[in-house]
Amino acid sequence: MNIEDRRKDFKQRLTVAYTNHSDSLFRLCLYKTSSNETAKDILQETYLRYWDYLSQGKIVDSEKAFLFQIARNLIIDYYRKKKSVSLDSLKEEGFDPGDASHNKIVNEAEVNIAIETINNLDEKYKDVVYMRLIEDMPMEEIGRSLGISANTATVRFHRGMKQLEKEFK
Repeated sequence: MNIEDRRKDFKQRLTVAYTNHSDSLFRLCLYKTSSNETAKDILQETYLRYWDYLSQGKIVDSEKAFLFQIARNLIIDYYRKKKSVSLDSLKEEGFDPGDASHNKIVNEAEVNIAIETINNLDEKYKDVVYMRLIEDMPMEEIGRSLGISANTATVRFHRGMKQLEKEFK
């Protein structure tokens, strides 16, 4: 395969990946950063890094899990560089997490309650519960994305759900 054919193949793979996963990746970034602009920046950098990875001739087993892993790592880097700001303080300043153009969830009040409740979970349960409930990812994909086994992801999900149940009571 010559260079031009490889470039077309990479472009096609990137386009398909963007079409299939950009909305859910954006929601993850928005959920984690509480900033529309930061979420867009992280989403863009996620796809740039994916392009770099593919251009090195490396193979991706699970595209969605791989993209989520890149995005999560970029979010961690973002928070290492910037002091953390709580969702509550952003809401006081007028931020509304259900107000993003990519977020197509109909009932804004339920989204706010769900996000606030998930944010109250223990740190090790937050991502698993979010990926399962909001993004509807299978446990195997969640495990790959977080670098844990599917069994560990399942256990964390069930423990997180028990915590959510206690929150709602």
